[in-house]
Amino acid sequence: SDGVGLAAPQIGRNDRIVVIDSNAVAEHFPECADRKFTLINPEVEVLDGETITRDEGCLSLPDLSEAVPRIEHIRLKWVDENFEPHEEEITGFLARIVQHECDHLEGKMYIDHISPIRKQLIKGKLNRIVTGKTRCDYPVRYAPKK
Repeated sequence: SDGVGLAAPQIGRNDRIVVIDSNAVAEHFPECADRKFTLINPEVEVLDGETITRDEGCLSLPDLSEAVPRIEHIRLKWVDENFEPHEEEITGFLARIVQHECDHLEGKMYIDHISPIRKQLIKGKLNRIVTGKTRCDYPVRYAPKK
Protein backbone atom coordinates (compact mmCIF):
# COMPACT_ATOMS: atom_id res chain seq x y z
CA SER A 1 0.00 0.00 0.00
CA ASP A 2 0.99 3.64 -0.16
CA GLY A 3 0.81 4.17 3.60
CA VAL A 4 3.57 5.79 5.66
CA GLY A 5 2.63 4.35 9.03
CA LEU A 6 0.71 1.68 10.85
CA ALA A 7 -0.37 1.39 14.46
CA ALA A 8 -0.85 -1.92 16.26
CA PRO A 9 -4.62 -1.39 16.81
CA GLN A 10 -5.07 -1.19 13.03
CA ILE A 11 -4.09 -4.86 12.79
CA GLY A 12 -6.07 -5.96 15.81
CA ARG A 13 -3.26 -5.73 18.37
CA ASN A 14 -3.79 -4.07 21.73
CA ASP A 15 -0.16 -2.88 21.89
CA ARG A 16 1.18 0.66 22.04
CA ILE A 17 3.39 0.24 18.97
CA VAL A 18 3.61 2.33 15.81
CA VAL A 19 5.83 1.88 12.76
CA ILE A 20 6.55 4.76 10.42
CA ASP A 21 8.45 4.92 7.14
CA SER A 22 7.87 8.40 5.76
CA ASN A 23 10.34 8.24 2.88
CA ALA A 24 7.51 7.86 0.34
CA VAL A 25 6.48 11.51 0.88
CA ALA A 26 10.00 12.96 1.14
CA GLU A 27 9.82 14.51 -2.34
CA HIS A 28 7.18 16.95 -1.07
CA PHE A 29 8.22 17.02 2.61
CA PRO A 30 12.04 16.90 2.97
CA GLU A 31 11.82 16.41 6.76
CA CYS A 32 10.42 12.94 6.00
CA ALA A 33 13.47 11.74 4.04
CA ASP A 34 14.97 8.53 5.39
CA ARG A 35 12.87 8.67 8.56
CA LYS A 36 11.92 5.23 9.83
CA PHE A 37 10.67 4.72 13.36
CA THR A 38 9.43 1.93 15.53
CA LEU A 39 7.68 3.70 18.39
CA ILE A 40 6.95 1.71 21.51
CA ASN A 41 4.87 3.51 24.15
CA PRO A 42 5.18 6.87 22.37
CA GLU A 43 4.31 10.08 24.17
CA VAL A 44 3.42 13.11 22.06
CA GLU A 45 3.50 16.64 23.44
CA VAL A 46 2.06 19.23 21.07
CA LEU A 47 4.23 22.36 21.20
CA ASP A 48 3.38 25.93 20.25
CA GLY A 49 2.88 26.75 16.64
CA GLU A 50 0.52 27.57 13.86
CA THR A 51 -2.34 25.18 13.12
CA ILE A 52 -2.02 23.91 9.57
CA THR A 53 -4.81 22.11 7.72
CA ARG A 54 -3.76 19.40 5.29
CA ASP A 55 -5.40 16.39 3.71
CA GLU A 56 -4.95 13.11 5.57
CA GLY A 57 -5.88 9.60 4.59
CA CYS A 58 -5.65 6.31 6.42
CA LEU A 59 -5.24 2.65 5.53
CA SER A 60 -8.21 1.97 7.83
CA LEU A 61 -10.44 4.25 5.71
CA PRO A 62 -9.61 3.38 2.09
CA ASP A 63 -10.47 5.87 -0.66
CA LEU A 64 -11.19 8.65 1.82
CA SER A 65 -9.26 11.76 2.79
CA GLU A 66 -10.18 14.88 4.69
CA ALA A 67 -8.60 18.20 5.60
CA VAL A 68 -7.38 17.93 9.20
CA PRO A 69 -6.05 20.81 11.31
CA ARG A 70 -2.96 20.01 13.40
CA ILE A 71 -0.08 21.87 15.00
CA GLU A 72 3.00 20.54 13.26
CA HIS A 73 5.52 20.99 16.07
CA ILE A 74 5.75 18.25 18.67
CA ARG A 75 8.04 16.68 21.21
CA LEU A 76 8.10 12.91 20.90
CA LYS A 77 9.35 10.46 23.53
CA TRP A 78 9.51 6.75 22.72
CA VAL A 79 11.36 3.49 23.10
CA ASP A 80 12.66 1.88 19.90
CA GLU A 81 12.67 -1.78 18.84
CA ASN A 82 15.93 -2.27 20.79
CA PHE A 83 14.27 -0.80 23.91
CA GLU A 84 16.46 2.31 23.71
CA PRO A 85 14.73 5.50 24.87
CA HIS A 86 14.55 8.54 22.57
CA GLU A 87 13.29 12.11 22.72
CA GLU A 88 13.11 14.48 19.76
CA GLU A 89 11.37 17.65 18.62
CA ILE A 90 9.70 17.00 15.28
CA THR A 91 8.19 19.53 12.89
CA GLY A 92 6.30 19.69 9.63
CA PHE A 93 4.56 16.84 7.93
CA LEU A 94 6.53 14.26 9.91
CA ALA A 95 4.95 15.61 13.11
CA ARG A 96 1.53 15.19 11.47
CA ILE A 97 2.30 11.57 10.59
CA VAL A 98 3.40 10.83 14.16
CA GLN A 99 0.26 12.43 15.62
CA HIS A 100 -1.97 10.58 13.17
CA GLU A 101 -0.47 7.20 14.03
CA CYS A 102 -0.37 7.85 17.77
CA ASP A 103 -4.04 8.86 17.64
CA HIS A 104 -4.78 5.22 16.75
CA LEU A 105 -3.25 4.16 20.08
CA GLU A 106 -5.86 6.33 21.82
CA GLY A 107 -8.74 4.93 19.77
CA LYS A 108 -8.96 8.01 17.55
CA MET A 109 -8.92 8.47 13.80
CA TYR A 110 -8.29 11.54 11.71
CA ILE A 111 -12.01 11.95 11.09
CA ASP A 112 -12.38 12.63 14.83
CA HIS A 113 -10.64 15.95 14.11
CA ILE A 114 -13.05 17.14 11.41
CA SER A 115 -16.23 19.15 11.88
CA PRO A 116 -19.60 17.48 12.52
CA ILE A 117 -20.84 18.89 9.21
CA ARG A 118 -17.98 17.21 7.29
CA LYS A 119 -18.72 13.95 9.13
CA GLN A 120 -22.33 14.17 7.99
CA LEU A 121 -21.20 14.81 4.41
CA ILE A 122 -18.97 11.70 4.34
CA LYS A 123 -21.40 9.43 6.19
CA GLY A 124 -22.23 7.52 3.02
CA LYS A 125 -18.57 6.85 2.25
CA LEU A 126 -17.96 5.73 5.84
CA ASN A 127 -20.94 3.39 5.63
CA ARG A 128 -19.53 1.85 2.44
CA ILE A 129 -16.24 1.19 4.25
CA VAL A 130 -17.94 -0.32 7.32
CA THR A 131 -20.13 -2.61 5.22
CA GLY A 132 -17.17 -3.82 3.14
CA LYS A 133 -18.37 -2.22 -0.11
CA THR A 134 -15.14 -0.24 -0.53
CA ARG A 135 -12.31 -2.28 -2.05
CA CYS A 136 -8.59 -1.69 -1.73
CA ASP A 137 -5.35 -3.44 -2.71
CA TYR A 138 -4.53 -4.69 0.79
CA PRO A 139 -6.40 -7.00 3.15
CA VAL A 140 -8.99 -5.38 5.39
CA ARG A 141 -11.07 -7.01 8.09
CA TYR A 142 -14.45 -5.42 8.59
CA ALA A 143 -15.98 -5.43 12.04
CA PRO A 144 -19.22 -7.38 12.17
CA LYS A 145 -22.36 -5.45 13.03
CA LYS A 146 -23.41 -5.76 16.65
